[in-house]
Formats: sequence, C-alpha cells, structure tokens
Amino acid sequence: MEPTDNIRFAKIMHYLSLNFPEREVKQDLMRSYYNDLSEFSIDAIEKAASAYVKTGNKFPLVSDLVRLLSAEGDRDA
Repeated sequence: MEPTDNIRFAKIMHYLSLNFPEREVKQDLMRSYYNDLSEFSIDAIEKAASAYVKTGNKFPLVSDLVRLLSAEGDRDA
C-alpha cells in the first residue's frame, strides 16, 4: 500500500465491520491491520475483503486476508 491509501483502507475496514457487526473496528485495530497488510496493494486488499465477506462467518483475522491475498499473488513491488 501507499501512504495515501489510508482513507481507502479505512473504508475497507468499515465495510468489514458493517458485514460483521460483532467486531468494533477501533483505531488501534485498524492501525494493526494496516501495518500487517501493507505489503499488499490496496486494490488487492479491497478484492480480498469483498471475497471474504461472501464466504466468511466472522470478522476476518489478518491471516484470513493474507491467505486470500497470497493466493492472488498481488503484493506491492
């Protein structure tokens, strides 16, 4: 991700919280996910979040998203 992707990333996290309302997305959680997923492109993260919402039954762990992202092979260069 690029430093300018933080607003778009926040929207992705909000989208996940709307679909899995049992998990409140606070600033610390968002920062942690942002840091842990920073090696991937924002487009790939958005795609993985959308795919996860269609198949997941709980708020995704970072590892859930990384698994989807790694399957796509879409990391920032």
